[in-house]
Amino acid sequence: MTEKILALNVPTDFLIHVDFAKRNITLQDRFRRFDRDADGWALKRYEKCLRLLGRETDAALALRLLEIECRFVALLRTVDHSVPVAPLFKKYSSLARATQKRVEVDGEDDYVAQSLGYDDVRAVPHTLDDFRNASTLAEKALIADLITEDFAMAAAELAKHFNYKRQMFGRGAARTYSLIYAVLALVAPFEAHSPTGHVAAVTISADGSRHEGAFLDFVLAFTFIVDAGTIGLRPTDGFNERVRKIAQKRAVDVDLVALLDRENIDADVMLDFMARADALKS
Repeated sequence: MTEKILALNVPTDFLIHVDFAKRNITLQDRFRRFDRDADGWALKRYEKCLRLLGRETDAALALRLLEIECRFVALLRTVDHSVPVAPLFKKYSSLARATQKRVEVDGEDDYVAQSLGYDDVRAVPHTLDDFRNASTLAEKALIADLITEDFAMAAAELAKHFNYKRQMFGRGAARTYSLIYAVLALVAPFEAHSPTGHVAAVTISADGSRHEGAFLDFVLAFTFIVDAGTIGLRPTDGFNERVRKIAQKRAVDVDLVALLDRENIDADVMLDFMARADALKS
């Protein structure tokens, strides 16, 4: 596994996360609704979206929206999950510095090790059980130092890992692959079923004060269902503008969404998806 895959939280099998999201969504929502009928449950969950298209009884469309939601959530929990590594690097590097030096007193460590039957001080067993069972204070001091020395080496390795991630990706700014996917994935069902024949586009009002369009309403309805936290308590022009720009560029890469509909989605496919999604941002 490359450092880039690790640093970007790229899953080696994306569909595992999709299936996990599906189990959580269906079990929690169906339990809350006391609904054992999968189709009926999905129709209720996406009722607002379906109503906007005049397709309140279209179970197949509801199940497609479920597939889109599962991939949205999987992206949100993997490649969109940005860990703030600066405080982790600071903590582990500080611990490494504080514990890296073992205090030796006039060859006492060598004597204690030899009295225990070891020529090399580092060969002395030094687990917590060894510390608890040591018979003299000198043995306990040596074992405690060796435990701390091991911890210092581990902390240094942890700090090194989080340092390269910090250098590669800064302070951990949030990414938006889940939103890019959701907007692009919603284009097909919207354009296929829009009762007014609208294209998937977001416009700005004549006076420039607001964003408008049936597709924006559809995306907002979907996003409120699957992750209201993406928007907050009420939609903002910032969110609406992002939707507008994504929809505007959908023709640049019409096959992007299909990458996440494959039967096998490994890390290479995910990196390809992310690179192509990044190209839409530019």
